Formats: sequence, structure tokens, C-alpha cells
Amino acid sequence: FRGKFASQPTELALGAFMAGVLRFVCHFISGITVWAGWGMPGKAALLYSLSYNSTYMLPETIVLTLIAWYLGSQLDFTAETPRRIQVKGNAQAAVYGSIGILVLIGGVIADISLIFNKLQNEDSGEWMLSGLNDVKWVNVIVMTAVCLIVGIALIVYSRYLAQKSAKR
Repeated sequence: FRGKFASQPTELALGAFMAGVLRFVCHFISGITVWAGWGMPGKAALLYSLSYNSTYMLPETIVLTLIAWYLGSQLDFTAETPRRIQVKGNAQAAVYGSIGILVLIGGVIADISLIFNKLQNEDSGEWMLSGLNDVKWVNVIVMTAVCLIVGIALIVYSRYLAQKSAKR
């Protein structure tokens, strides 16, 4: 997607998302082929492959897309060798803003790990929505709230520092 959009982070995130989707499709088709080859009926093989591959490919695609977007906003990949994007203005504000974004991405990753590991049966690998009952929702809510508060506070503070620096 290079050069297709005005924003490098958008291009990288979209490329990462498409790679995740295409990878899911390949794993899904491979799973159907393998399980059908082992004697599992067609519809059961289809559902098993869909549920099994969804449990790890969905969170992996989300994390990959977020990290690609972040890297695209921090590094210039148009040069011969990737370079850090030079920040105009207050460098301290850029650091606080970057840390805030990383905290928000970390919160999403933590939530995914707290929820999705309960949705797959440890023995059979099957997708099971009943696993939502086993999720420690208090931990998810606390993690989400803390990451949102800290991440947004850092981003707001970085914008405050940038505005303060621009007035000088």
C-alpha cells in the first residue's frame, strides 16, 4: 500500500491487516484440508478450522496492525534505510506522546491476552464461548481503565507541552 494513502502509518497498518487476513485464510484452508484428510466430516472440519484459527489469528492480527501503525508513525521507511522521524518542536512532548500511545497499545494487548486465552479449550483447541465465564473481568476492567487513564493523560500532557513550546 506504499504511496496509496497520504499517511505512512495508515499504509503500514492496512498492509499488516491484509497480511493477517490472508494468513488467516491460508491457515483456515489448510486446517480444513488436514482435518478432512483425517476423516473429520466436511462441515465439522470447516467449523473446527474456523474456530481454532480464530482464537489466535484475530488477536495476532489486531496486535500486528497496532504495532505496524505505531512503527509507521515513528520511523520513515521511504529512505534507503529506515530512520526515526524527526520531531519538530518539543522533543519531550513527542516522548510523552509516544509513551502514551505505547501504553494504550499495551492495554489492548493485555486485554486480548486476558480474554482470548480463555476462549480456547486447552485439550482440544476448540473455540468455546463458554470460556467467557472464566475470564477475570475485574482484571480486564482494571487493566483497561488504568491503561486508558495513563495513556490519555500522557497524550494530553504531551500536547500541553507542545502548545507551551509553540508559544515561546
